[in-house]
Order: sequence, then C-alpha cells, then structure tokens
Amino acid sequence: MSRLNLDDFSDLIERPDSGVRRDAEERRERLVVPAGALGRLDELAEWLAAAQAAVPVRAVDRPRVVLFAGDHG
Repeated sequence: MSRLNLDDFSDLIERPDSGVRRDAEERRERLVVPAGALGRLDELAEWLAAAQAAVPVRAVDRPRVVLFAGDHG
C-alpha cells in the first residue's frame, strides 16, 4: 500500500494571493459601509478574492462543503 505524504500533497495546493487580498481590502475601505458593519463577511470576502485572484470576486456557482473526520482515540 502506498502512503500519501501530506507535505508533498500540501505543496500542490495553490495559496491565496496576498496582493489580491490587499486589493480587496482597499476596495472594501472605499465602500460606504462602516468598518466592521458586515462582521466576518468582510474577512470572508477578502479571503475569497485572494483565493479566486479576482477583485471583485466572482459568484460561487457550485459551492461545496468538504468534511474531514478522524477517530484518534
């Protein structure tokens, strides 16, 4: 049985773009919404922009949830 090296697997995952995240934050700061009025939605929108490498963000057409569970006991 071959084993998956999680460090190698992690290298395959593209990281969100920090420059795009800053662009999204600057765009949000120009909006007429008071800072913090949207709660964590601000943070989520900035993360999504960085993950998509797009400001403004594109609509999420087919959202998915991935659940990882383990029994380490």
